[in-house]
Amino acid sequence: MEALTARPAVTVAWTLAGLCVLQVWWGTWVRKWYFEQNAHGTSEEIKITRAKAKGVWFARLREVVGFTLLATAVTNIVIVLFRAPLVSHHLQTGLLAATVAILTAFVPTFVFGYPALTSDMPALVNRLNWIRLFAELSPRNPVEWIVVYPAIGTVVGA
Repeated sequence: MEALTARPAVTVAWTLAGLCVLQVWWGTWVRKWYFEQNAHGTSEEIKITRAKAKGVWFARLREVVGFTLLATAVTNIVIVLFRAPLVSHHLQTGLLAATVAILTAFVPTFVFGYPALTSDMPALVNRLNWIRLFAELSPRNPVEWIVVYPAIGTVVGA
């Protein structure tokens, strides 16, 4: 136990690395379940759509990482506004912000896509879906439940 508490920042950094691996794995599964739940059309159309979705996996992962970094910065600002030490413990505050951001933003962004501010119809529908899920707290199916409730639990527990 002493090895874990001797350098807590290193321990949290390794925990973050494990969280990243775990969230990619979990997000991939949830995205697959979400796709299967919302798949419409003939079996051939579903196979083509599934192949396209698998083809853009790395592009989606890049978007998710960018959105999670943005969420980390916003979470860091919120934590500092709650009077976390800014000068003396900036590393620990940043690691806490990264932990909260990974647990709250990574999987929803991986599954639903990030809420873009563009004015086209798919972006508007996606943004309204995010509002319904995280502002109104009204998931409609089990896949949305397993995305929303862990994020809420992370925020409440932090």
